[in-house]
Amino acid sequence: MQGKPQDWMTVGIVHFMAFPQTMGGSGPIPETVRVIAEDPFFGAIELGPINDAAVRREVRDVVRSAHMQVGFGCQPIELANKLDPNSLDESTRQAAVAKIKEGIDMAADVGATRVAQASLGMTTNDPELKSHVSQHRLDMGHPARHWGTRELALIG
Repeated sequence: MQGKPQDWMTVGIVHFMAFPQTMGGSGPIPETVRVIAEDPFFGAIELGPINDAAVRREVRDVVRSAHMQVGFGCQPIELANKLDPNSLDESTRQAAVAKIKEGIDMAADVGATRVAQASLGMTTNDPELKSHVSQHRLDMGHPARHWGTRELALIG
């Protein structure tokens, strides 16, 4: 391969892994997102939970102005809360779905087009999660679809 990686692909970074102090949804999130957004090496970012709505709006504006592709990772939410959206116990599953829905709301707030989750399996086709995503006028498309579309794909 000749040239730089950006000639062949969009290089992205998982924000909450690069800056683990932000994994809980607080900390220097706008400042660290700005560092990534100003780095010409990166064209995509996967954000994690951001607890404060005003901070989510600020981050959305930063990534928009940098023309970045934005994904959202629910993994910190799932792991910190020990969620099991695949549980056969309905109350355990419902509690997990409720928390993941909060993550989907955050994803929409920051302008994400994709949502990733740690759990594999039936949550991708969960009717309650699909309904919640569609309330944001987004689509829970197939994970292989292109970043450039305006849809929110739940990747599990």
